[in-house]
Amino acid sequence: MKIGRRLVRAALLFLPLSLLSVPNAAAQEVVVRASGQGFFFTAFGGALRVFAFTAVQREDGTVMGQVVLFSQASGARIHIEVTCIRVVDSNTVVVGGVVTQSTSPGLVGRQVVFAVSDGGEGIGSVDFVSPLFEGTCESNRPLESLLPIDAGNVQVDTA
Repeated sequence: MKIGRRLVRAALLFLPLSLLSVPNAAAQEVVVRASGQGFFFTAFGGALRVFAFTAVQREDGTVMGQVVLFSQASGARIHIEVTCIRVVDSNTVVVGGVVTQSTSPGLVGRQVVFAVSDGGEGIGSVDFVSPLFEGTCESNRPLESLLPIDAGNVQVDTA
């Protein structure tokens, strides 16, 4: 798995990880938090796809976060500003937002959505992430398309 880790590190070098930080507002408690990073390799026929995201919802309902995606095969890069989170269960959330930057200009401004599921920590645990779909957090399509990640970690905390 050393090769996989090297691929993830190399792919993540270009990601503006500072964009993934979420400001800490002491006045509002976080009630939902989801974050993760990793890659798919086998699910897309051997083409490396890298993801990194963070999303939080505060007790007043405000949502913030960032998503960065990269496809090695196409060279596509996408940045998403998170605008919604829907809790499905204590381990699974749907995250949605607006594409703010993309190597495919036609995607900029579109509402997109994906789902993540935290499979726990430790040996044998598997986390899941869906592909990106056009839509909002009310969509169930991402839940029907969850794929196991090859490496990385997803964490969901629904407090």
